Amino acid sequence: MPTTTAQPKITLDFFLTLKPINKLSRDEAKQFASKCTFMERPAGFQLQQKDQSNTYDFFIITGTAERLDSNGEVKTIIGGTESALFPIFGRTANNTPVKTKTDAKLIRVKSSLLESIYKKAHGDSSVSTQILENEKLSAENAVAENQLFAQINKDCLDDKLELPSLPDVALHIRQAIQDPDKGANDIAKIVQSDPAIATRLIHVAKSPLYQAGNSITDCKSAIIRLGSTTVRDIVTTFSLQQLFKSKSPQITKRMKSLWHHSTHVASISAILSKSVKNINPEIAMLGGLLHDIGTLAILGYAERYPDLTKDSNSLDHVIDQLRGEIGAMILRKWEFPSELLSVPLEAENWQRDSGGDPDYNDIVIVAQLHSYFGTPQAANLPAIIDTPAFQKLPISEEGPAKSLEVLVEARSEIETTRLLLNG
Repeated sequence: MPTTTAQPKITLDFFLTLKPINKLSRDEAKQFASKCTFMERPAGFQLQQKDQSNTYDFFIITGTAERLDSNGEVKTIIGGTESALFPIFGRTANNTPVKTKTDAKLIRVKSSLLESIYKKAHGDSSVSTQILENEKLSAENAVAENQLFAQINKDCLDDKLELPSLPDVALHIRQAIQDPDKGANDIAKIVQSDPAIATRLIHVAKSPLYQAGNSITDCKSAIIRLGSTTVRDIVTTFSLQQLFKSKSPQITKRMKSLWHHSTHVASISAILSKSVKNINPEIAMLGGLLHDIGTLAILGYAERYPDLTKDSNSLDHVIDQLRGEIGAMILRKWEFPSELLSVPLEAENWQRDSGGDPDYNDIVIVAQLHSYFGTPQAANLPAIIDTPAFQKLPISEEGPAKSLEVLVEARSEIETTRLLLNG
């Protein structure tokens, strides 16, 4: 079995080791690199669903991926070995599923662009030597000309992406819970270092959501009542609001809107999860809150480019293209549980069908669709009852009419949860 090497630095020389990129001049390879997108994917992530067309191709930088070849045999691609010098699909018409076997870093490129390079390499006279300049740009490639997109993508490739840090109180709580020598008193001291969060934690413990009644009078009793892992997730949820701040009026407006949407999805996720086996409501709520965390990082970058913040459409394009990738990077940086790592990547994959039991991705997908009920965006989205994610949830067994009725009746509970999240 081939062994992997140390992670290569993503330089122009690295791109020129890839095939067929090695057939390009340095200037053409530089143009090619500017049109690629850097990606990180957790183990078990499907890069391509069954029977999905090959709109994109991928180069593995680190990690391992698997796909079926034309003979139905499993082909393994390992980063840092000769197998990774070639794109996963190449010129094949193979549309079988492709899945990462381990955590992986990849480069994504349009298949049509690679095909042009293959033709040039084989002497096709119909292909201009300036194929990369003359390639008809799609909307996504046009975004690559944007300064913000280019800077973020470059920082991703150089492993210099500026990501938000987990707030101190949340970080210290997570560290304390992993320490077997730390008890409720120690955790209470950490929570009380942020009086606003301590007050909100007591309020949550006394709320109808946890049915503790008036027996909760202080931070320690709230921690004992809720349990340390629940406290960890609730404190993390509360502390994240601190990140949604900006000195720019335009960015502040967007961050407020983002927080409003995120808390709505988080509240619905918490309620939906209560009827699903092996799904923790606090983790589901956290997943809902974090599904769009990549947007927060992009807005932070946008502050460095004031001219772009005035162009709402350009900024929206960048967010649409990169928020999932960056969101997953943030959750890995924060060392969040593996079951949440793919939530930012899958949150709007409306037809995602992973098979098996429902997971946190399914919860957040359904919660997102539900959050758009009664809004103009709903007209452009699939019917919630037709999505694979919804069909995996227990409420779908009630039939379309009854299941939607259950969601409508839960509005009061959803709004209560939302108010708690907003303080």
